[in-house]
Amino acid sequence: MSRIASPFREYLSQLEANLRGGIATEESHRPALVRLVESLDNVQAINEPKRVACGAPDLAVQRHRGNLAVTIGYIETKDIGSSLEEAERSEQLRRYRNALPNLVLTDYLRFRWYVDGTLRTTAQLATVDESTCQLKPLPNGEAQVAQLLADFLNHTPQPVVDPNTLAQRMARYAHLIRDIVVETFRQQQASSLLNDLRKAFAETLLPDLDKPEHTAEFADMLAQTFAYGLFAARCAHTGNEPFRRVGAAAEIPKTSPFLRRLFETLAGTDLDAEPFAGFVDDLAHLLAAADMPAILKDFGKRTRQEDPVVHFYETFLQAYDPRLRELRGVYYTPEPVVAYLVGSVHRLLQKHFGIAEGLATTPASTERAKALYILDPACGTGTFLSHMVQFIREELRSTGRGGLWNAEMVAHLLQRLFGFELLMAPYAIAHLKIGLQLSDVSLPENQRLGIYLTNTLEMPSGQIALQIGPWRVISEEAQAASDIKGNTPILVVIGNPPYSANSANKIAWIEERIREDYYPKDSMREQNPKLLLDDYVKFIRWAQWRLERTGQGILAFITNHGYLDNPTFRGMRRALMEAFDLLYVLDLHGNVRKKERAPDGSPDENVFDIQQGVALLLAVKLPRTGEKAVYHHELHGSREDKYAFLSQHDVTDTPWRALNPQPPFYLFIPQDAALQRQYEQGWKVTDIFPVCSTGIKTHRDHFVFDFDRAALEQRIRHFRDLSIPDEKIRQQYGLGDTLDWKLSENRKALEQDPNWQSYFHKCLYRPFDVREIYYTPRVVERHRYGVMRHMLAQGNQGLVTCRQLAAGTWQHVLVANTITDDCYISTKTRERGYMFPLYLHPDVREAQAGVGIHPNLNPDFVEAIRQATGSPQPPSPEEIFAYIYAVLHSPTYRTHYAEFLRRDFPRIPLPRDRKEFRRLVRWGKTLIALHLLEAPSLRNPPVKYPVQGTDVVEKGFPRYDAPAQGVHEGRVWLNEKQYFEGAPESVWGFHIGGYQVAHKWLKDRVGRKLSIMEIETYRKILHALRETIRVMEKIG
Repeated sequence: MSRIASPFREYLSQLEANLRGGIATEESHRPALVRLVESLDNVQAINEPKRVACGAPDLAVQRHRGNLAVTIGYIETKDIGSSLEEAERSEQLRRYRNALPNLVLTDYLRFRWYVDGTLRTTAQLATVDESTCQLKPLPNGEAQVAQLLADFLNHTPQPVVDPNTLAQRMARYAHLIRDIVVETFRQQQASSLLNDLRKAFAETLLPDLDKPEHTAEFADMLAQTFAYGLFAARCAHTGNEPFRRVGAAAEIPKTSPFLRRLFETLAGTDLDAEPFAGFVDDLAHLLAAADMPAILKDFGKRTRQEDPVVHFYETFLQAYDPRLRELRGVYYTPEPVVAYLVGSVHRLLQKHFGIAEGLATTPASTERAKALYILDPACGTGTFLSHMVQFIREELRSTGRGGLWNAEMVAHLLQRLFGFELLMAPYAIAHLKIGLQLSDVSLPENQRLGIYLTNTLEMPSGQIALQIGPWRVISEEAQAASDIKGNTPILVVIGNPPYSANSANKIAWIEERIREDYYPKDSMREQNPKLLLDDYVKFIRWAQWRLERTGQGILAFITNHGYLDNPTFRGMRRALMEAFDLLYVLDLHGNVRKKERAPDGSPDENVFDIQQGVALLLAVKLPRTGEKAVYHHELHGSREDKYAFLSQHDVTDTPWRALNPQPPFYLFIPQDAALQRQYEQGWKVTDIFPVCSTGIKTHRDHFVFDFDRAALEQRIRHFRDLSIPDEKIRQQYGLGDTLDWKLSENRKALEQDPNWQSYFHKCLYRPFDVREIYYTPRVVERHRYGVMRHMLAQGNQGLVTCRQLAAGTWQHVLVANTITDDCYISTKTRERGYMFPLYLHPDVREAQAGVGIHPNLNPDFVEAIRQATGSPQPPSPEEIFAYIYAVLHSPTYRTHYAEFLRRDFPRIPLPRDRKEFRRLVRWGKTLIALHLLEAPSLRNPPVKYPVQGTDVVEKGFPRYDAPAQGVHEGRVWLNEKQYFEGAPESVWGFHIGGYQVAHKWLKDRVGRKLSIMEIETYRKILHALRETIRVMEKIG
C-alpha cells in the first residue's frame, strides 16, 4: 500500500490547500487529478478547456502505442460535494454513458466507474469537513479508489465482432461529435474549417445550411461524414499498418471521389485543433479493433425483408437519432417490392419503348437503347440501384449473354445509372454497397459511381457557384448532380421516396408546381391542402417534371397510398391522368391507422414495419400518345402472401382491373358506378346548410376549458392581472406564443376589456360532455365566431358531422344546442367536426336592415323536399332537420353508402313519399331529444347507482362487467366499490364518431369526484344510448 499511498496523500493535500486557499472550484482541482492519474500508470490525462466548453468530458486519458496515442477512457469531474447521483441523471451524463465505453464520474473524492454505460464500481477516498475545509481519509479509501482507477486504466473493451454492435457504437460517437459541433456554433467558436465547409455546402448543395436554424443539420452531415468516411476506408483497409484516421481518406475507393476528397480535407492534421477530434479518433480506434471480416461476411447477401448493409445503417440511425429517421422517412424497401418494380420497368421498356433488351442494354445496343438513363431520386442506401445491377447481370446470364459482364459492360451501365441522396450516411452506404457488388470487375481508374449527394427537389441550376481550394470538390459534385437533373434525358425514375407529412423539404419551386397542378381546381372547399406537401407527393411531382422534360418515360415508385382516394388529392389524380398515358396502381394496403382488414376479416399486414398503408405506382408516358388508361389491383392479407405475389409477378401478368375515374374525385380505386350515381343524386349537407365551419380550436384547452366555472374564472382573473409577470403566467398555466397569438398582447387587451365577464359560455366538448369555456379571440385562437355566434343564442340546434374518415366505419354525426369543439365527434384531424346551424341570427347591422332570424337552409332543397312529399306547404325547418338526422342514423344508409361516406360530406337522399318523410321526422325528433338529453324518457332513467362511496373515478377505471344472467344487466365501475348498473354490452360499446361514448365520458373524469349532477347525467347518457340503438333499429 505504501507504494500507492504517496500520490494519494499528495492529491488530498493539494485538494485541501485549494479548499483552504479559497480557490476551490471544479476546474482548480483538475491539475491534482491529472497528476494522480498519470502517476498510477504510463498514461496521459488531457484537459483542453476549449473541448470541454463545447461539450467533451473534462479529461481524456490516453495511452501511447508506438507513435499512436489511443484514448482508453474519459473522466468527467464535478465540484467537491456535488451530488454524483444527480449528475448521473443529467442529460450530459446520459450522452456520455451512452457513447463512451469507459468512463469515470468524480467529485474528486467519490468515484463512479461506468463500463458501456453501466455502473461497475464506486469508491470514496475521503470526506470533507465544510467548516474547517479539512479532508478526512476513509479507511481503505485509498485502496478502493486505487483499484477502481487501475481497473479503469487497464480496461480493454470487448472487440466488436458483429455489425449491430458496431453500428450502435459508431452512432454514439457520431452523436457526441454532432453535439459538440452544434455547441461550437452556438458559442460562436466554430473554426474556419467548419465555417468554410458549411458555407461551401450552403452555396452549392444545400441552400440555407448556413442559417442558424440549420446548425444541427450541418452537424448531422459532418458527424455522419466522419462515421461513414472512416467506415468506408476501414472496409477497404489492407496491409499490416494499423488503421488510423490520418491517411484513411486514401483508402476510400476511387469510385467515391467526392467522399474520398472531402474526407481527405476534413480528417487531415487540421482536425487536431477541433474540440471533437478526440471522438473522431475514437471512431477510428473502434473500427481498427473491430473484426471486419466477421462484420462484413453477410454484406451483399439480401433476403426478402432485409439487406445486411441497409440493416447496418438503420441500426446506426436508430441509435444515432430515431427522429431523423422518421423526419426523412428512412425505411428499407423489401426485396419483393423492389423486384416487382424493377421487373415491371424492364417489361414496359420492352413493350412500349422499342428497347428489346429492356434494362439489360449493352454497348452494342441501338442508340435508342443506349440512351436509357435511370435515376433513383431518393436512393438512400442504394437498394433499387443495387437490385438493378443484379437484375441486369442475371438477365444477361439468362439470355445467354453472361460473358458480356465485364469492365466495359459495367462502365456502360454506370454511365446510365444514377442516384441522388441527401443524407451523408446512406450516401456513403450506397457507394459502399454497390462498390462491393462490383468488386469482381476491374473498373477504369477514373470511373465513379453515379450516386450524388444532393437534394433532388432543389431546382437545377445552370451554373453552380465555384468553390476554391479544398472545397472545389463540393461544387463539382453539385454541378454534376445539377447537370443530370436538368440536362440528362432520364427515361426511368424509380425508387421509394420518403413519406413525411411534416416535410423537411420546404422548397419553393416544387411546392409552387404542386399548387399549380395538384391543388384542386373546383369549387369544393379544401380544409387541409398541406397533405399535398407530403414528401412523397413532392417526389412524384418532381418525377413528372423530369419525364415531361424528357418527353417520355416511366415513373416507378412505392409510396403512401393515401393519394388513391383521399378527396384532398383529387387534383393530383387528375393531373397524373393528364400527364401520363398509362397508370398502374397496385394497392398493398396494410394501413394500421385505418385498421384495415382483409376481405375475409383476417389481419391485413404492411409490407413495411410502418403504420401507413402503401401502394406501387407505375406511370407511363408513351413516346407517342395513344391509349389512356388507369389500372388497379390490390393485395390484402399477410406480409408473406404479398411478398410471394410480388416475387412471382410483374406488370404484364398482374390481374389488373380497368378504372374510369370520374370528376370531381377521380378516384384511383374501384367504384360501384351505379351505386355512386344513386348516392350522388342526394344533396350534400354543405349544399343544404350554406353556412358552416369546423368547430372551435383553442390551442390551449387546458387553460380555456374547465368543468367548474369558478376555477375557470379564477384563471382568467390571473391572466388579465398585469401585476403578475408574463413569465409567471406562462409557467403557471403552460401558455406559449404561437404564430397568430401572443400572450402579452392578449393579456393587455383583455385587461382593458370592460365586457370581459360576458365571455363565459357552455360548450359541447365531447359527446354529452358540456364544459365551461372562456370564449373570446383573446384566448381561443380558432374561434369560428362567424358560425358559432349563431349557436350562442338559446333554442338553436346544429348538425355536427365530418367531411371524411381517417379509419373505421362512418358513425360521425351528433346534434348540438351550443357551440362545439373541433374534436366534438373525433380527435382525428381528418374527422374534425363541422357545425351546420339550423338557424342564423342577424348581427347588429343585419338587424338594423330588418333581417330577422332565418333558417340556414337552401331554398332549393326545401322545395325539393316539398315536391318529393307532395305537400302543398314546405315542411318546417325543424322537420327537415329531424329528417336529415334520422337519415344519417339509418343503419341501412350507413352500410349501403359506406365507401362514399368515407370520402366526403354526407349526401341526403330525398324521401320517396310523404309517409316516409313523416316516419323519419318522428324518429329524428326522438333522436335529437335523446342526444340533447331532453327526452321525457330520461327524466327517471332505469339506470341504477346503488352504492355509496367517494364518487371518484379512480385510476384504472372505468371498467365494465358484461351482463350476468339473473344477477345484473351490465355494470360500469368508476372505482372498486361503485358502479352504474343497466348498461348492456351494446350500450357500453356504442360509438359516436371516434369515441366509445360510455367509456370516454368517464375516462375524461379520472381523478375527479363526480357531482350529483354528473352522476345523473351519466345515468341519462347510458339510457339515451340504449334508446338510440332501439330507434336506429326502427329507422332501418
